[in-house]
Order: sequence, then C-alpha cells, then structure tokens
Amino acid sequence: MDHLYTTDHAEMENATTSGGYVYQGFAGIVFRLPTESTVPLYRAYNPRLTEHFYLTNQEKMDNAIKTWGFVDQGTAAYVYAKQICGSVPLYYARNDQESDSLYTTNETELDIALQNGYVDEGIVCYVLPEL
Repeated sequence: MDHLYTTDHAEMENATTSGGYVYQGFAGIVFRLPTESTVPLYRAYNPRLTEHFYLTNQEKMDNAIKTWGFVDQGTAAYVYAKQICGSVPLYYARNDQESDSLYTTNETELDIALQNGYVDEGIVCYVLPEL
C-alpha cells in the first residue's frame, strides 16, 4: 500500500477518485514555496514497488533514484530541517514486506506501525501541527 503526500488539491482529488488512494487527512502543515528557515522535501516514486519516498537530503534522494529505481518527482513541499516555531516531527517508518513507507506526525500511529512490522527510520523533517 502506497501513501501519497501532496500539497496539490487536484493531485489529491485525482489520486482518491481514480488512483486507488484513500484520503486519510492532513499529515501536517507544510509550505508550497520556500519560506524562511525551510528546506525542500523531495519526492520520488518507484513504479515497480508502487511506492513514494520523501527526503530532505538531495544526495540521499539522488542515491535512491540511481540505486533503487525511483523516479524524481521534484519538490513536494518546503519543511523545517530542525524543530522550530512549534513544529512537530514527521516520522518515517517502512515495511519492506508490504512495500510501504509511512510518514506520520502521530506517535501512536507510529507505535502501531512498529508493532506491525514497520521499521523506524527516524525523523524526516519537522512540520507544523494541524490547526
């Protein structure tokens, strides 16, 4: 099961109406354009695994594209690299058997995923909590 995170409403509509995705709400508030103290959150997609991947580190993203067959999808959003302004961690956990990557700000959701075979990959970045 793939999780798609986007700031584009049309992309979200298309993904949920004809792409097989289920709307699960907001993961956190991010920026569409560079804002003071933010860094790019890069997005890539692996068609073989049907999995999206998100990183703030361009070098690591380039490696995923080169090594694992991900396709560069550009910048998904702008986020904080460090915790500031009341931001919260965006956790990353993966489940290789399910070919799934989970990104969440919810520690309970992360704990449940870890109990169900996901591996904790740490904090990707920081986002603003839902209002």
